[in-house]
Amino acid sequence: MKTAITFTLFILFSCGPVAAQELLSGNVTDKEGDPLPQTSVQLLGNGRTIRVTASGNFSIRRPQAPDSLLFTHVGYLSKTVPIDAGTKTLRIVLEVDPGMLQEVEVNTGYYAVPRERATGSFTHIDNELLNRSVSPNILDRLEGITSGLLFDRSNLSGEDINGKPRLRVRGLSTIEADSEPLIVVDNFPFEGDVNTIDPNDVESVTVLKDAAAASIWGARAGNGVIVITTKHGRYNQPARISFNSNINVVAKPDLFYSQQYLPAATVMDIQKELFERGAYREDDRTFLPGYVELLIKQRDGLIADNDFNAAENAMKQTDLRRQSLQYLYQPAITQQYGLSVRGGSERYSYSFSGGYNRNRGVSVGNGDERINVGMQNSYKALEGLEITGAIWYTKQSDKNNGRGHLKAASIYEGLVDENGNPRSIISRYRSSYHERAEESGLLDWMERPLDEIRLNDSRTSAQTVRFNGAVNYTFLRDVKAALSYQYLVSESGGSEYHDKESYYVRDLVNRFTGEAGNRVIPYNGIMDYNATSGGQAHSGRLQLNYSKSFRDKHAVSVLGGAEVRQTITRLTPGVTLYNFDKDVWTGTGQLDHSTWFPTRPSGSSSIAAGVGLPDKTTNRYLSYFGNGSYTFLERYTMSTSMRWDGSNLLGVKANQRGTLLWSAGGSWEISQEPFYRLSAFPYVRLRTTYGSAGNIDKTQSHYPTISLNTNGYTSLTYANLTSPGNPSLRWERVNTLNVGLDWRTKQQRVNGSIEYYTKWANHLLGSDLVDPTLGIPTSQSYKVNYGSLKTVGWDIQLNTRNLTGALSWNTTAMLSYSRNEITHLTRPVLRYAYEFVTKSIPEVGKSVDLLYATPWNGLSADNGLPVVYVDGKPTTEVSAYTNYVLGLSYDELAKVGVTVPPFFGSLRNNIQWKGIKLDFLITYNFGHVFRRTSMSPGDEYLNLLIPRYHMDYFKRWEKPGDERFTDVPAAIGVSDLGISDYYRYSAALIDKGDVIRLRDIGVSYTLNKNTFSRLPFRSISLSLYARNLGILWRANKSGVDPEFPSADYPAPRSFALGLQFSI
Repeated sequence: MKTAITFTLFILFSCGPVAAQELLSGNVTDKEGDPLPQTSVQLLGNGRTIRVTASGNFSIRRPQAPDSLLFTHVGYLSKTVPIDAGTKTLRIVLEVDPGMLQEVEVNTGYYAVPRERATGSFTHIDNELLNRSVSPNILDRLEGITSGLLFDRSNLSGEDINGKPRLRVRGLSTIEADSEPLIVVDNFPFEGDVNTIDPNDVESVTVLKDAAAASIWGARAGNGVIVITTKHGRYNQPARISFNSNINVVAKPDLFYSQQYLPAATVMDIQKELFERGAYREDDRTFLPGYVELLIKQRDGLIADNDFNAAENAMKQTDLRRQSLQYLYQPAITQQYGLSVRGGSERYSYSFSGGYNRNRGVSVGNGDERINVGMQNSYKALEGLEITGAIWYTKQSDKNNGRGHLKAASIYEGLVDENGNPRSIISRYRSSYHERAEESGLLDWMERPLDEIRLNDSRTSAQTVRFNGAVNYTFLRDVKAALSYQYLVSESGGSEYHDKESYYVRDLVNRFTGEAGNRVIPYNGIMDYNATSGGQAHSGRLQLNYSKSFRDKHAVSVLGGAEVRQTITRLTPGVTLYNFDKDVWTGTGQLDHSTWFPTRPSGSSSIAAGVGLPDKTTNRYLSYFGNGSYTFLERYTMSTSMRWDGSNLLGVKANQRGTLLWSAGGSWEISQEPFYRLSAFPYVRLRTTYGSAGNIDKTQSHYPTISLNTNGYTSLTYANLTSPGNPSLRWERVNTLNVGLDWRTKQQRVNGSIEYYTKWANHLLGSDLVDPTLGIPTSQSYKVNYGSLKTVGWDIQLNTRNLTGALSWNTTAMLSYSRNEITHLTRPVLRYAYEFVTKSIPEVGKSVDLLYATPWNGLSADNGLPVVYVDGKPTTEVSAYTNYVLGLSYDELAKVGVTVPPFFGSLRNNIQWKGIKLDFLITYNFGHVFRRTSMSPGDEYLNLLIPRYHMDYFKRWEKPGDERFTDVPAAIGVSDLGISDYYRYSAALIDKGDVIRLRDIGVSYTLNKNTFSRLPFRSISLSLYARNLGILWRANKSGVDPEFPSADYPAPRSFALGLQFSI
């Protein structure tokens, strides 16, 4: 009995502590509140370790004595949390480890691979980095944060500063074909307008830069590949609702930036001089400047002296630019809204997103709207079987009614009179002729720019629908079969409505009004329906993947498959409807378009039919591909890929219709070797790749091609032979060698990479000279594989963690270099040497970007004109310049530098304290030049209607000795194209393009529920963002922004306010 009691007491007391030991539960998320499954939770007292669930939850028996829990997750900073007997629940938030770059998975569009096993050259930009900018264009957000990616805006001229820049990934790989990188969206090439993609829908962007990374895309990857991955729902995630809103205000442009103006008083002095010399022709058909019309009235006694003096003084006090800023421009305002719902259960995930962008343009009357809607679903129907589907819809609408700056008008012309009423500006015929129109039984023939904004309505619209579907089946545990399909359809068109009171209609009616007052053109509205363009793209892919690790030593990944793609583009001609009544939306196109009618004030013309001919183009592609990699001891990795591409565009011979492209690479993590002893650099990895990719010019074909047109006299259709076809046409081919070194210091304070590359591009297409008896109108439509190009460069990236803890400060510095050289041309360039300074013409041994100039020998001390050498003797005879320019040899031309910066990069700093973040970006370009504008001798007389004025007028040579301080020639009092062109293209007008600018600054404050439990949202963030803040330093002294050397003004400053929250 005693033994039984003793045993019972032992059981009770030994079990008591176990029964009292309760569970401690908790949840592990990232800072956005998303669960972090597979996080390791270790109780440090006894070493017990568990893993959190797919929803981020965990539970562990709570110890009686104080202890600590260690939370670790790949790619995140570890966190240790003290606990005791009173701790019941924990809410753990892990921060991303900025030093663990090797843990990032990069997506090539065919497969995803951890960075530490990738042998190729990638740049991966995650969602947080993408959203530091508020640009509605996803590609604009890559500027300054993507190593090796250059945005070249030297092609933007006039007021088109927001046009599409030329993108270069690691320099050039072609001469005359398309040099833009391939855009891939959700694993398929994107055939639509990338500007229609809502950045709020984008999860990440990966830029593929070398052959190992890009060759899987084959014959379209020669210029690099930009892979865009959109957001999707997640399995085992509660519904997440996110909303964001941004309002961006862009300042009015700086119309006083351009130097191509002169003050009103100076312009009037020049025009008065020309008038007194009898330079203006006074007839009804010839437009005359307003001041000249005033001088004529004074000469003919049609105006009193007092009235003349008052009108002259008023003109001198007027500056069209000021009135343009007041009446034609406004601060642009862009509003962006986005809403998304994402989540999923164990077998089903979903995503829905909607976006709305509205933009009021900087020109009064301009604006656009964009609607984006997307939906994606994934379903695990069976064990190993997953079915996914997604559909995206975009609608873009634009209004283009702004007038912009009126360059054709004189600087002293005003938009309004002294009472603020819209004023007329003459630009076609004599003002006196226009003023007499109503007396002659015609309509009012005056043009008032401010009225025209409301009397014309120009609109364009575009719609895109994209469907993605995939079936993925995993069997034998390590084998995955995937069948994917994408369908994209797009359509765009537009219309221009001209009210009956618009100048467009009144001018057309008046010009076709007969002497008896009969009107050929009905006096009513005119509706021009523009041509409608559309297209379809079908893409299908069958792919088999195998991936397996053996005994923690070997890792193998292999894939192979086939792909087919067809693109169809259509053009449907537009139509012009006359006598259009907007109330009932009816009009007629049944006018007499074949008869030539007499027109006012002289000549004859037929009525434009406004009807073209339809066009359809079909391109088909077939591809087979394979890729494989092998990793040993997580230290050595080898990779290879092969792809065969074929197209109906290429030669009739089988070996030209298709091309085999391949790559091979390897990496070596040196720091894993037993002999490695550099403790200051615990991670060092060397990688190298070599392989080939391609490029194709879709405008070329082995088939003969014709273009159809309508004869203006007979309205009959006729055809032009645009290309006789090229049976030998073949793919352009780009071979790339890449060597890279990745490294990281102790405690991950500093990490970075340096890469060197060389690209050899062969079989490059270029324009060829054509036998004129073939009947081809221009040699530019006929290209052959005729050239080779070599591009050499390197990319350096350095990341530092300057401060850690509550106050963190991280810096990223990038510097890239790229230069190209034409190594071979199969034929000599048969051109005048002078054409090199006015066109881009390839030359062996030179860069494609080389800028040529006429040689500069300074100004003569005798007359201030440029000195040129004819037969070895200096001369300044005006008549000698034309012959001198045309007689220049290639060797005599000045090779002044390249127009695209060979050195470019950025410096980005990110400072955080609690929920406050400051981020600013500095960009820089070095080593290039640009041609600035100036005022050549005689420019003010060269075109009396729109003369070439420039503020260099005040820097001209005026007396002997001035040649020591200026390169602007003296005035010559006459117009001469020879001296004007010589100076305009001379080396004197070449400036350095080196520049450092403050690209943007962003400040944000974020609160989340993990730090503020009473917050009704998971997180809420308020942000301020400013862009185009100014130039910190430039090499040129002319005040020109070298990013926009041909533009009327640089990009104005913009300021944005943003609000984001999620629940």
